[in-house]
Amino acid sequence: ADDELVQIICKCAEDEGALDAFVAILTGPGGPKPQQCLARVPEEMPLCLLWGTEDTITPDDGPVGQMFQALPEARPNTQYVKLPANHCPFDDAPEASNRALIAWLDTLPGGK
Repeated sequence: ADDELVQIICKCAEDEGALDAFVAILTGPGGPKPQQCLARVPEEMPLCLLWGTEDTITPDDGPVGQMFQALPEARPNTQYVKLPANHCPFDDAPEASNRALIAWLDTLPGGK
């Protein structure tokens, strides 16, 4: 899966204007912080957080990871799932991600 992802990214890098796009992404504003995004999600909306245990970008023992790990205790209908993956569990561990999502969906009203 990693080789395929690298090929996809490399293919995009060959497009005209790719350098300008990459520079804009890396040097542009970082966008909203996770806490700001979370504040926009209604508390009654079920939430499943899939977190890669090998994530070096947002490690689960860092401040953001710790905030999201504690979220199920503070927010109803929230589940935090650790998966053997990096920053993008759905790319690194698609089968485990799908199993976790299906198990979570089955817990919701109307599930299973």
